[in-house]
Amino acid sequence: MLKIQILSPVEVLSIGRNSERQELLLSVLPPRGHAYQPKKKQYHTSAGFVCYYITPKCKEVNCKNSSNQRQVYVLLLRNKGGFWDFPKGAAEIVDNNNLLQTAFRELLEETSLTEGDVKTVHKNVDFSYQYYVRKRLKRVKLFLAELKKGAIKKKLYYDRTEIFTHRFIELQHLHTYFFWKEDIEVSNTIIAHLNRLAEQR
Repeated sequence: MLKIQILSPVEVLSIGRNSERQELLLSVLPPRGHAYQPKKKQYHTSAGFVCYYITPKCKEVNCKNSSNQRQVYVLLLRNKGGFWDFPKGAAEIVDNNNLLQTAFRELLEETSLTEGDVKTVHKNVDFSYQYYVRKRLKRVKLFLAELKKGAIKKKLYYDRTEIFTHRFIELQHLHTYFFWKEDIEVSNTIIAHLNRLAEQR
């Protein structure tokens, strides 16, 4: 039968520096200042929208679009760090573990666009990726949302301390607005998907 001996702090300190007993204790003791817990993966979860609209084919003779193809535009926001990004943010308790609800809440907070401004949410399509911020994993899930025609012309209101400006970007240039590797990779995936979507119209 295994016998466990509980040592006092004085007894622990009295153990020789090179003893096997000390090495065993050090291997099971938790870090100083932290309660012992099983190791778990800590991460943040964010959600948002890739908001886009597709222009109709031009039927006029003097059409500016010489290719007569549908054009796709994607909404980007320029944040306080100077980087361009999609409308997104961290999940909160009020979202009840519903990332789509997180995405709609962040869309309202960052652009003033509501659920009524969205024509279609492609619930079977999302773009997920992850990266590390200060050694902590961050997971991002972007839903695909087509905006109504009226939403495109709508004046957007946002917190100027968080968002500086917004822009509808031509799809083929989307990847050029990003700096980080993960953002560029997911933007290329979005470009490919939305091009296929436009061709099916």
